[in-house]
Amino acid sequence: MRSMNYKIIFSATLLLAVSLMLWMNQKPEFAPQSGNSEVNSETTPLIESPAEVREAAYTIPRTLRYRFLATNRTGEMLEKVKLTMFSPLAATATQKTVKLSANETFKVIEDALGNRIMEFAIDRVPPYATMVFNIETQLMMADKPQPLTTGSNDIYLQNGPLYDLDNEEIIMVANKLRSQNEAGTARAIYDWVKNNLDYSGYIASDRGASYAILTKQGDCTEYAYLLAALARINNIPARIMAGFVYANNAILRPYDYHNWVELYVDDSWQIVDPLNDVFFESKASHVALRVLGGKGQLSYLGSQKGIESDPRLEVKMQ
Repeated sequence: MRSMNYKIIFSATLLLAVSLMLWMNQKPEFAPQSGNSEVNSETTPLIESPAEVREAAYTIPRTLRYRFLATNRTGEMLEKVKLTMFSPLAATATQKTVKLSANETFKVIEDALGNRIMEFAIDRVPPYATMVFNIETQLMMADKPQPLTTGSNDIYLQNGPLYDLDNEEIIMVANKLRSQNEAGTARAIYDWVKNNLDYSGYIASDRGASYAILTKQGDCTEYAYLLAALARINNIPARIMAGFVYANNAILRPYDYHNWVELYVDDSWQIVDPLNDVFFESKASHVALRVLGGKGQLSYLGSQKGIESDPRLEVKMQ
C-alpha cells in the first residue's frame, strides 16, 4: 500500500511539472484593451507579441501616457463629431508599438508614411463641456538601429515645402560637405549644423531650411529641415521625425515636443539630433510619433499640432 501511494504521488508530481512547463512555454499575446478602447481591425495588427519583439532586439520596455482635452466652445449640443490625433509610429529602427489604449473608443488610421492616427467618434458633447482623452502606449525600444523595410526611399530625397533644395547657399554648403562615403558626409553635415546654428528657443511657426541657412539660427524644427536638406542634396535619404525624448517611462508634455532627423545610411535609419548631441547612436530615448512631410501624408500632420477636429472644439494636449 505504501509503495502504491508513492507511485500515485510521483505520478501527480510529474503531471504537475509537465503542465507547468507547457504553460510557461505558451506565447503571450496582446489584445486590444476591453471596455471603451479598440484597435481598428481594418488596419495592420499592432505588431508582434512581446516574445517576437525581443527576438528582433527591441529589448527595452517603455510606457508613455498623455492626455488631450476637447472643449465645446459653443452653447449648442454637438452631435456626431470626430477628433483625430497622433500616436507613436508602429515601427521605426529603434521602437515598436506593442499596445495602444485609451479611455474612449477609437480606431487607428495609417497614412502612406506609416503615421498612425487615432480617430475618436463622439456621439454628443454638451455646451461648453470638456472631454478628457487619456492615452497609454506600451513600446519596446532598441539601443541600436535595427533593419527596417520602409519601401522606396525616393520620397526622402525629393524637394518639398521648407526643405528648399533649390536654395543656392544650401546647395553650396552641401557640396562642400560631401565626403568619400555616406557616413563621412553625414558626419560632416551633422558637425556643420551643430557648429554653425544657434538655438533660438521655440518658434511658433515652421520656417524651414532657407530661414536656418540665412539667419544661422532656429529651433529644433529649423535644425532638422536644414540638416535633412543638406543630406538630400548629397543623395542621402533623410526624414524629419516628430516626437519626444525621454530616457524612461514618462507622461508626455507639449513643451517637450521635439524634431530630429533620421538618415538612411548603412542599410538602416540612423538618428541624428544635433541639439541632443546624438549622431548615429540610440539611447532608446527618441520616441517618434510621426514623420513630417512627404506625399501621401494626412495634411494636418505636417504641422506641429498634429490634431484635427470639428472647428467648434478646442483641443489641447495637457
